[in-house]
Amino acid sequence: DRGLLLPDEFIGHAEETGLIVSLGRFALERAARDLAEWQRYFPLDPALSVSVNVSRRQFRDAQFVQLVRAVLAENDVQPGTLKLEITESAVSAGQGGGSILSALTSTGVGLVIDAIGTGLSTLGQLKDVPFDALKIDKSFLSPSETGAKEGSVILGSMVALAKELGRDVVIEGIETEEDVARAKAAGCEFAQGFYYSVPLSASDALNFIAHHYGTISSAGAQDASGASGIGG
Repeated sequence: DRGLLLPDEFIGHAEETGLIVSLGRFALERAARDLAEWQRYFPLDPALSVSVNVSRRQFRDAQFVQLVRAVLAENDVQPGTLKLEITESAVSAGQGGGSILSALTSTGVGLVIDAIGTGLSTLGQLKDVPFDALKIDKSFLSPSETGAKEGSVILGSMVALAKELGRDVVIEGIETEEDVARAKAAGCEFAQGFYYSVPLSASDALNFIAHHYGTISSAGAQDASGASGIGG
């Protein structure tokens, strides 16, 4: 009835009503199923991966870790290629976030700290979080005119820290050649945004991967959620 709805138009309501848990389960199950199919069709080393956003309420749900285990048991995906994107504010809120992350790590999923720099934690706390990659908010990519230098310094610092900790870095919001240049200059390894592709349906994503399969094979794997390697 309403056509395409953007996340800002329904996520808040879904969080308040609790529907976000059901929506999150559907997204996770569908992503795992599609990823298993794509990995069968397009064997790569490293393998294709998919990232799934996890809401704060879903992250704190008592059955979430069990759900992740069940989804992985039902779908033959390469270890660590089904990635969960969890905001740093969700990890920081309340008690027990660390134990939940440790339990999730034991299932074989990958962990990505999302929207880094916008939550409640400090960068220094990241050493205690068992994540595989961090995603930097797009606000650090295109700072205001008055804060251009400061934004560049902060971005470079976050990338350097992640590399020191042995984690991958994804920067979001890439829309132009200038954005790509800034991301490369900061040392980012992966990026996502409309510059690479608009959001795609599962069937269109399959065609997209097929079209770029030769390039991906020679340059390294791509994250099917939209994150693409930009180093080469």
